[in-house]
Amino acid sequence: MSEIMELDARGLICPMPIIKLSKVIKEMQAGDTLEVWADDPAFESDVTIWCEKVGHQLIEVSKVEKDLVARIVKK
Repeated sequence: MSEIMELDARGLICPMPIIKLSKVIKEMQAGDTLEVWADDPAFESDVTIWCEKVGHQLIEVSKVEKDLVARIVKK
């Protein structure tokens, strides 16, 4: 059964949200989902490029009020 984890990266600026999510996702199992909350305007492009580069699946990046929420499935 896959697990859904959440990471709050609000208040952090580039490159810290990516560094934090990279550390968390390493501890997860393939198929698990990580939901990352961030408020850095560069986060959407950063997480898109990072997922393409390392091979994880970016399900979506959505906006919730002033925050960005990325859902990533570990491959």
